[in-house]
Amino acid sequence: MEQLKLGGLPLYRDGRHYDRIAVKSDDVQFYLAEARAAEGPVLELGCGTGRLTIPLAKAGISMTGLDISEPMLAEARAKAAAAGVDVAWVEADFREFSLGKKFKLIFFPFHAIQHLHEKESLEALFKCVKKHLDKGGVFIVNAFNPNLKLLTRDTNRRYPVARYLDPSGSGEVIIEENNIYDDERQLNRITWYSTIGPQRIQRTDELVVRCFFPQEFDALLQYNGFKIVKKLGSFEGKTFAAGDTEQIALCTV
Repeated sequence: MEQLKLGGLPLYRDGRHYDRIAVKSDDVQFYLAEARAAEGPVLELGCGTGRLTIPLAKAGISMTGLDISEPMLAEARAKAAAAGVDVAWVEADFREFSLGKKFKLIFFPFHAIQHLHEKESLEALFKCVKKHLDKGGVFIVNAFNPNLKLLTRDTNRRYPVARYLDPSGSGEVIIEENNIYDDERQLNRITWYSTIGPQRIQRTDELVVRCFFPQEFDALLQYNGFKIVKKLGSFEGKTFAAGDTEQIALCTV
């Protein structure tokens, strides 16, 4: 099999591939309802290709989408133009941004906070959020509830992630993964193994995500100046409880 050298963007940071890998829609109506209730401008942190930003803008919400990845934003701009919606796209690090305005709702969806591994990065994020959150505004942040069975899977096995057609026309992309959990730092070190097209071109991408256990997640928000008004375990509005896969915190300052 041909070996493709690791280089350029990881597949999960390439906007064309991202939309085929991260197929998710169960949170759109939740964020739309919260945006409507906010009755003011909305900022999405880590907006990626606009999976949430664009539907909310189409519903008449004044949206700003912020992401550090220009390839992701390029895809978002193209999709917004095709949908005929106006979004303020900002290329910036969500640990260090200054937009000169405040928002009634700021949300940080789809477990993006788990890309921040160190206390200093998390504190910088929360400082920026508080600077941009309007009086009476709401901050929503979402993380996985760590699944110990997943974190302690057999590291010698590969598990399916996605199958889809390569947007560049090279055939089917098959992605599998394994992971090693670093319990000292609470980091899940994931390796993606991708096979592309009939030539079975191989590539490897690495992804490291921080795990936040429920009491730790709550304390982290509280110690950084947020009051958790509500904590949900699903986007259908279920109050968070043992066994839920999601942690969705709705906060004020």
